[in-house]
Amino acid sequence: VVVAEGLYDSVEEVTVVIAGLANSYSDYVTTYEEYQAQRYEAASTIFGPHTHQAYVELFEGLAKDMATNVTTPSTVAPPDLLDEQLEFLPDVVYDSVPDNADFGDVVCDVAASVIAGADVASATFYGANPRSVGTTPSTGPSFIAVQRKDGDSWTTVLTDADPETRFEYHRFTGGKALGTRHESQATVSWYVPADAAAGTYRLKYYGDYTKRVAVVGSKTKAFEGTSGDFSVVA
Repeated sequence: VVVAEGLYDSVEEVTVVIAGLANSYSDYVTTYEEYQAQRYEAASTIFGPHTHQAYVELFEGLAKDMATNVTTPSTVAPPDLLDEQLEFLPDVVYDSVPDNADFGDVVCDVAASVIAGADVASATFYGANPRSVGTTPSTGPSFIAVQRKDGDSWTTVLTDADPETRFEYHRFTGGKALGTRHESQATVSWYVPADAAAGTYRLKYYGDYTKRVAVVGSKTKAFEGTSGDFSVVA
């Protein structure tokens, strides 16, 4: 487009960068011809048969704007339909832990030492449903954190936004006693890369649990769990 419009002399002068993150989701986009068949992808093209052509026209305009350093004002804001969306997933009834245990207690601790590039540091905690988030949000940067010891303090070096980490939620639903059906555990894992710095680390788990009875105040309460310290050997 920018070459055809005379904004650049040749395609060699153009660098194409594909950014896949959009912070939104618009379902499938099919061509006009594909839309007529109404197979799965076409039936899921929710903005109609001309969706693809609309995208093409808008992207052409954006490409011209970027090439000429011009900002075209957006005149049509998308409607806010949040209040009209249907939610079929039931709320969390309540969370519970076994007798003599607290939310965030360690069930299975991490190994004392792991080898960078070869081992996985992992710990399991008594947890709560990840959807138990209310007026007392958890204090962590995410559901989990990998922290390194720096002197007398701890520094967060990874969260659940990093590809080397995993957060797994396990719900117990088959218990004979009613209370056990609301018990759960969470496993925090770090696939230690070969270039991880040697040192002392620990795993953190952050969550909120839904109270069984909340007469006054918030229905949820924040908690956190901390693994034992472990060494990373480079």
